Amino acid sequence: MRLTGRLLLGVLGVVGVLVAFMVFVVARQLSGRLREETADVLSREARFVAASWTVDTDPFALAQRAGTSLGRRVTLIRPDGVVVGDSDFDRDGMAHLENHGRRPEVVAALAGSVGNALRTSSSRGDEELYVAVRGTVGVARVSVPTAALEAIVASSRRGIGFATFMHGSGFTGSGEKYLASVVGVEATPEGKVRVV
Repeated sequence: MRLTGRLLLGVLGVVGVLVAFMVFVVARQLSGRLREETADVLSREARFVAASWTVDTDPFALAQRAGTSLGRRVTLIRPDGVVVGDSDFDRDGMAHLENHGRRPEVVAALAGSVGNALRTSSSRGDEELYVAVRGTVGVARVSVPTAALEAIVASSRRGIGFATFMHGSGFTGSGEKYLASVVGVEATPEGKVRVV
């Protein structure tokens, strides 16, 4: 293989490693930021549901309406941990749900904080981001499957990789003026390489 071919392969190899590194770093930051933003939105939604839950409200009906309106899973939990409303279950199905009193997001909400947890749902079997807040009657929890968030990050990786490769290869920005340039390499009598 000629020297120019080896140089080109070397440059492409370096650009490839840099692209992979950039995709990893940016996707990781995007994933973290997306989860933070989603947790903030879920927190606002949970506060709204908690404010709507009064002693005169049917918690099952409220969870169903709120879940449909928000497009999320909404769970209403008494202070003793018993689930009294869940948008994913009918009344009979709720009877089989375990006590939620020890769930980390519920414990935090009962203590007066905004409860946040990222874990596998024991009733649905998928990983979910949970946010819970305490209301006057109990705890309102809103959750979203993390698969939806990961799909956004995965689709972004391809675009980030392509853009980084094109930019790193000089096909964007001011690098375009260099594409018309001609580069040559020659060996000197001393055995060194000179770029001409």
